Amino acid sequence: MRLLWGFILLAIAIGISVLYFRPRKPSSKMTAPTDGQVPDGLTIQRVRTYTDALRSYRVLLDGEEVASLKNGRAVTLDVPPGEHRLEVEIAFMNAVLDFAMTDKPKRVLVGRGLAAGGNAFTPPIIVEA
Repeated sequence: MRLLWGFILLAIAIGISVLYFRPRKPSSKMTAPTDGQVPDGLTIQRVRTYTDALRSYRVLLDGEEVASLKNGRAVTLDVPPGEHRLEVEIAFMNAVLDFAMTDKPKRVLVGRGLAAGGNAFTPPIIVEA
């Protein structure tokens, strides 16, 4: 009998998590202003995924923490032109991107769901968009 109740509770928990954490389309306020202009600077967008949905990614630029990204959110930073290093950390895993900033705006995507089969043991990745 206890085993039956355990399966019932597990089914309810899975059903709630599937409904709550389903992928959603990003809103315009997450990516760019509504007037259609691309924001100046470096825009870092975290892809909405089930993996780590409740945890934030630490964003470091040139070794200094500059932001904390929640699931599906974005941040735009004023970055001077030149060579820079972007790091994204969660728990004991991180991803690094060395890039050259110019006068043109730059956009990068971060997350684990970008790689096929991304799961809780896959480190995050950074992709220039």
